[in-house]
Amino acid sequence: MKKVSQIFKEAVDKQLKEAIQDNKGVFVVGFSGVGSSMLTDLRKNLKAIGTRFFITKNKFISLAFRNSLDSKLAEEVIKFIDGPIGLVFVKDDPVVVCKALTDFRKVCEKIDLRGGYLNQQIINKDDFKVISSIPPREVLYQQLVTAINSPIARLAMSLNHIIGKLVYALNDLVNKKQKK
Repeated sequence: MKKVSQIFKEAVDKQLKEAIQDNKGVFVVGFSGVGSSMLTDLRKNLKAIGTRFFITKNKFISLAFRNSLDSKLAEEVIKFIDGPIGLVFVKDDPVVVCKALTDFRKVCEKIDLRGGYLNQQIINKDDFKVISSIPPREVLYQQLVTAINSPIARLAMSLNHIIGKLVYALNDLVNKKQKK
């Protein structure tokens, strides 16, 4: 018969492995000296954007990374694991997650954005600022559509202007013939 602690370890390990494999990336966030109410606020903010903040023992996290990622990437990510840390899973848009974390860091300076990985690439502390400065996906789509639509709209306006001039010229010609 398994001990409760063994069942707990297996459940956490399974949950971590699934989360690591199901997401594009994971950010490691230090929270030393942060109160539970602030952590609850962080969890709520992250849940609102469709991600989550996961806290467990560093030993479990290291083991899950070693078992779920290739060895080089796992060792690089494990370097960020020291002291009280939590994991933020990135499923869809990393820009939104980075913005939420950097915005929350402005409210609670004790939050330490250490690093992680995104699409099999290591993300370090400085990369959070760069990623969070990128506009959200929806804004980029809007800019792309506007850029594609702009030449077409200008062409339509030019053609409309030319047709308008032709109509005025034909009207003038009709008026002149009627006067004769």
